[in-house]
Amino acid sequence: LRGYRILDRNRRTGLAEVDILAYKNGCLVAVEVKYRASRLAGHYAIHPNQRARLLYELQRQQKRYRQLDVRLDAVLVFPRWPFVEHIRGI
Repeated sequence: LRGYRILDRNRRTGLAEVDILAYKNGCLVAVEVKYRASRLAGHYAIHPNQRARLLYELQRQQKRYRQLDVRLDAVLVFPRWPFVEHIRGI
């Protein structure tokens, strides 16, 4: 958890699905979790269209959670030696 408080998981909306909606230090964070076979494709895990939909959904949720700052993160899971990479602010 690394200091994050999980608010919701797999939240479906009309435009997007947020895998994890979390809170940390006054910031509302949407986390997209992706499984990747190679680290080479890691930073390209989220397509720009999906990123735009997720950011739009974050802005809608921001009103519900009292005008917090918002951020979109990605957590990439790789098959070799259970390895997880957390990319902040994609």
